Amino acid sequence: MDEQDPLETVAEGYREEGYEVLVRPTGSALPAFLEDSDVDILARKGEQLVALTLKKGEDSSDPEETSILLTANLDGEYGKSLLAEAERLLSPDTLRAAFLMGWAALESAARETLRLEADEADKLPPRALIEALTSRGFITREESERLRECLSLRNMVVHGVRPADLPPGVVTSLLEIARRLLKVGRVESGIHFNATASATLYRSRLNQANLMRLAEQSSEVLREVLGSLRASVSEEWDLAEDAQGQPMVTLKLSDASGKVVATFEPSELEDEQHMSIRLNRLWSDLLRIRSHDQLRRLMAS
Repeated sequence: MDEQDPLETVAEGYREEGYEVLVRPTGSALPAFLEDSDVDILARKGEQLVALTLKKGEDSSDPEETSILLTANLDGEYGKSLLAEAERLLSPDTLRAAFLMGWAALESAARETLRLEADEADKLPPRALIEALTSRGFITREESERLRECLSLRNMVVHGVRPADLPPGVVTSLLEIARRLLKVGRVESGIHFNATASATLYRSRLNQANLMRLAEQSSEVLREVLGSLRASVSEEWDLAEDAQGQPMVTLKLSDASGKVVATFEPSELEDEQHMSIRLNRLWSDLLRIRSHDQLRRLMAS
């Protein structure tokens, strides 16, 4: 009598416990997060997922045994906890961490949303998830484009590549979409989300050119210009050079709708009245972008 395949023996044990079992799954049979893993058994029961791999002994006489590659719980509550964690990380010092947790929350929210309509949601890679959300009307075309941009940024960060730009508004926008998909409210969920992108970032290069004090002084003027809306805007001050190689200071204002940038000579930063006028103009430019964004959202809905 032929000896029974050890994988089948293990698989049968899981089946007796009510799991749906795949032996030696490949390709689209694997969830997206396991596509690069060697999985010999994939067992699922409701929200419980177990992946096992066959472990061989040190020599040919040792028996083979299975070891658990991972166990996972595919429930929507996890997505809510990811949202809360991303929100707690939303600060200038931990912006990349907040972004990565925000993307994890988005993927969890997307899979939970699509799982209600199709069992194949766990097998979709991120780009296919975005397409499925768009085609089923869960997100708009504009949001779809934003998420594709976020995915490119996410890939750079996780692979150790520094993005040229990672605006705080990108993270808040990501969280807003995830929160809507999971139907997480501000009160009933017990998770509080500040609908803000508030962050002030001073690049260390400003210190090298002795311009940090002027940037901080101008930041105070900006706070007066923004008034009660200052919590909805992120500001980033950095060092630049003009065509003659002389130091300049750049300011980038951003929120979930977009960003605007201005460049100042050091002498301009010393004149508070002049800075108030220029900062008001810059703020008006961002408000114009915000208004256009709100109008597009209204038309889309």
